[in-house]
Amino acid sequence: MTSLNNQTYKHKSVRPPFIALTSTALALLIVFSLSASGWGVGRGTYSILPEYERRLDKVVLSLAVSTDSLSLHRSIIESMPDYTEVLILTPHKNVKEIGNNLRAMEQSGNVRLIPFDSRKLKNTNAYVLSSREHRLKTVNKPMSMPSGSIWAQDLFEVVRGENGKSSILTPYLHKWFIRPGRPGERKLISDNSYIGELLSPGLTVESLPLVFKGGNVLVDEFKGRRIAFCGGDVLRETQMVYKSALGRHISGKEIISKMKRYLNVDQVIVIGASLPQPHKLFHLDQAMVLLPGGTAGVTRIIDGVMHKNDTDIYSINIFLDELRAKLRELGYRIVDMDATVADALDYRYYVNGVPYVNSTTGKREFLLPTFDSSEVGINREIYKNNVSALERLGYRVIPVHTHANEHHGGIHCMLNVIS
Repeated sequence: MTSLNNQTYKHKSVRPPFIALTSTALALLIVFSLSASGWGVGRGTYSILPEYERRLDKVVLSLAVSTDSLSLHRSIIESMPDYTEVLILTPHKNVKEIGNNLRAMEQSGNVRLIPFDSRKLKNTNAYVLSSREHRLKTVNKPMSMPSGSIWAQDLFEVVRGENGKSSILTPYLHKWFIRPGRPGERKLISDNSYIGELLSPGLTVESLPLVFKGGNVLVDEFKGRRIAFCGGDVLRETQMVYKSALGRHISGKEIISKMKRYLNVDQVIVIGASLPQPHKLFHLDQAMVLLPGGTAGVTRIIDGVMHKNDTDIYSINIFLDELRAKLRELGYRIVDMDATVADALDYRYYVNGVPYVNSTTGKREFLLPTFDSSEVGINREIYKNNVSALERLGYRVIPVHTHANEHHGGIHCMLNVIS
């Protein structure tokens, strides 16, 4: 491991951004087997700490191979508590540019770049998971493997062992994969193996035989039970990969059973099992945020009735109605987090924030996304109402201005909290 250089910095508490040079090029691509016999997970010795109980001691951001700046990530980094260690999975070819970005930031001393290597591969049995089209697409052009992602939340779940150490649980794949050998062989090469670069003495990495995005799986502890909420696309995408890539059918019941085992929860609640998740609200973290004491902040489209004939808004409201009904059935208190139709159609969701406990003060804080529209017209009032709703729950709200919605995500999608 080495630092960028020994340059002197103007800010007293700032040191050069630290780069962990741990990449071993594409040789780190892992061929995953469907057999779970060798895994250390699924044995009841760990649990997933609800996000609202984590302290932002260590977080992960991620970049795609095409990302050569921190323009989308900067506001998130600058909003972190001063004690937060920030790890950024960074394409090796862009380390210099990203390092230059960091030098201009006061928080750079808390940031470590974790480089990963990528190279172009020819289209040999290569596929991409098209969630919106709900099918696998054959790749007919050279692709980068691994391709990276700006959506760190989607890359993995974090579990904590009885010994206090954490493990990262990665899905079978993120978006791309290669199927080596003959059709039907029980193996594939996944594009998310670069997550193994996060491996450290206090952090292990394991792969699960499931296909999911972390933003579509939310875990809570409520009434003495561990509950995992997941969007129905988790079932559909897992079935799609098993059937098309591995030549095997897997039932929804079997997938839920695997989720219960590997996430070590008592109950799995599937929202949207019968229909594909909405095009404009395609992950659960755009629909709700879990909060302490059996409370859930849930998106409410305040002017949706006037647009009931809009197919996108209609599908969103169907999904939200099902979510609200299930939360009420379980005994949750629902707090409305409002958005307009224009917000929803542009992926602007205020629930897509980050609740945590400040390690220094012990008080609850919430990183709340704000948008250019948040200061305009009715949106200004909506934003204030959402802030007030969180403050009544005891949160100190920290606004984080973002343009992540222009890429169909938000600040929660971009951040994965290890501890």
